[in-house]
Amino acid sequence: MTSLQAGSTARGLALFGAYALGMGLVVAVAALGVALLRGEVVARLRGVGAWAPRASGLVLLLAGGYVAWYGWYEARLAAGNRDALTDPLVTTATALQRWLADTIATAGPTLLAATLAALLALALLTTHRRPHPHPHRVPNRVDHEVSGSLRDQHRR
Repeated sequence: MTSLQAGSTARGLALFGAYALGMGLVVAVAALGVALLRGEVVARLRGVGAWAPRASGLVLLLAGGYVAWYGWYEARLAAGNRDALTDPLVTTATALQRWLADTIATAGPTLLAATLAALLALALLTTHRRPHPHPHRVPNRVDHEVSGSLRDQHRR
């Protein structure tokens, strides 16, 4: 909305570009952090594998419930019901959103860029540490079975 009220098209595009860069930086830091932790998280989730689908279903149910509640909140506001402004669920969610936005704004682009650089360096270090299979490795039983079945196919 602010970019539409910027006064000129160039200013509006500049504001939009700055917003896009800032959002991209936040999303990149979050995505890279999740990607780096994925291996650990997956290893830990194996122990509770039976509960993971139920937990994700519960999160999906709660999110859908909130969306429905918020739709009802909007409908009450559109109908002129001023009491809806004090809805405890919506005010709590709005406060949480404001806290998250303020935390990211306080961190600033420099800290986010430094965090992104550190996460990228960590990603590079962890990928170079992984042992690569030796080109002259000893074949295992599966290799023998596959090569045997391929030989049988060529004989036919």
